[in-house]
Amino acid sequence: MKKLTEAKVIQIRELHKEGMKQIDLARKFNVKQSTINYWLLSDKERDSRNEKVVERFRNRTPKEKSLIYKRRLPYLKKYMKNRYKEDKEFRDKQITASMKYQERIKKENGK
Repeated sequence: MKKLTEAKVIQIRELHKEGMKQIDLARKFNVKQSTINYWLLSDKERDSRNEKVVERFRNRTPKEKSLIYKRRLPYLKKYMKNRYKEDKEFRDKQITASMKYQERIKKENGK
């Protein structure tokens, strides 16, 4: 699935106003229908929806959260690897954070 740009979201909203169905928009932009539905919501509705998702996650048991993390890990690794390759600022921040972490571990271990 591809990430939608702001220009594509605007185009989706215009096509939907003209009468194009969500399923057809999803096929045209190579995304899930739920993605189309999400971007057709108002900002307030999207914020409300996001808050509900976060709240549902907070209410899960540690075991359920662990399973979710394990399922998401391959996708996260792929995202981080691509972002690391493409974005110099991101790469620099990651290197800086890693160095600070290593220094903190050394201090904690008394080295």
